[in-house]
Amino acid sequence: MWLSDDSSPIGLHWSIVDDHWLSAVRIVFKSWRPNDMDARKVVSQLGGTSEVPEELLMRTAWRLLRVDPFLMGKVVRLFIRNVCLPRLGLTSTRKFMRTLIAAFAESLNDNDDLLQKKALLLEKVSDTMGYIDTNFIKRGLIEPALRFFRGGSLNMLEENNIELALNIEPFRRLLGIQILEVIERVIISGR
Repeated sequence: MWLSDDSSPIGLHWSIVDDHWLSAVRIVFKSWRPNDMDARKVVSQLGGTSEVPEELLMRTAWRLLRVDPFLMGKVVRLFIRNVCLPRLGLTSTRKFMRTLIAAFAESLNDNDDLLQKKALLLEKVSDTMGYIDTNFIKRGLIEPALRFFRGGSLNMLEENNIELALNIEPFRRLLGIQILEVIERVIISGR
């Protein structure tokens, strides 16, 4: 899959990327367990030409979020732990994580605005899904998805529901924000 803004490699042509194609990419990368070098390669390929690791990671995270919040989280978690923390230290890395979370939420970098934007995203997900109960979205989709990101398992119903919800852009963004918050908590706790 070509995620770069640059032109495609010579000889490769394709139609416009749609959610069907993105679903296929999610399936291919579902079980992928990147190592440190894998994450660095992804960030260097998708992040552009900047020499600043935070700028590279910001661009990469946005591009991967469009495809799959889980894939984005796998790459961000490794890059934060192995590149940002050693270079920036805990305080600056945490500040960068808050900036990344705020960017995904399209909010100011303050907690009240972030909570409001997350609530609006939750409502947008509900509206897009035909006014599904927001409690179901939180408890039936977001919570199991975060459990899965932390290494837990999903039952078949949860897995199918999450796969269906990943076709909805506001859900991918809301889940991406929550995954970044999980990564931030892990960084703070030092695990």
